[in-house]
Amino acid sequence: TRLIELFDFSHVRSILGVIPENQDPKLQNFPARADFWEQIRDFSGRGHCIAQHGYRHLYESHSGGLLDIHQKSEFAGLPYEIQLEKIQKGKSIMEEHLRERITWFMPPAHSFDQITCRALTRSGFTHLTDGIALFPFSRYGLTWIPQQLWRPRHFPFGVWTICLHPDTMSESAFQ
Repeated sequence: TRLIELFDFSHVRSILGVIPENQDPKLQNFPARADFWEQIRDFSGRGHCIAQHGYRHLYESHSGGLLDIHQKSEFAGLPYEIQLEKIQKGKSIMEEHLRERITWFMPPAHSFDQITCRALTRSGFTHLTDGIALFPFSRYGLTWIPQQLWRPRHFPFGVWTICLHPDTMSESAFQ
């Protein structure tokens, strides 16, 4: 919530990645919040974009996918039917709890492939927040919002997004 408060104060609208059914042990370091989905609905109501961040955040393949940043993936390298099922199960959870249509997807480990994109479009997703470019672009039936940075930097032109992981941010990174 601290980052959201900073974004609201600075009039910055974030793309917040939410794991529908988090089973990643590395991301279960905090106590469960009874008001979690209510809080996410509140962020959405304040203008922040809510993106589905995978399904369970468990890596089942060693594929780097289209971007080839990490050699692990929840989706890339898996058959279409498996990817489609995971995407749709996650979307169902998101939409049930948020009571709104989810159309943005944020792939875990920046790893996805053309099959993932086909499953996303089949599931009603319109935007993918990943990839490296100066401006948003369309490919494989989706509008891609590039995600190029992992810390704030100033650039004179282009659309720049930063991937922040609040669970691992130091105080100096927050400042």
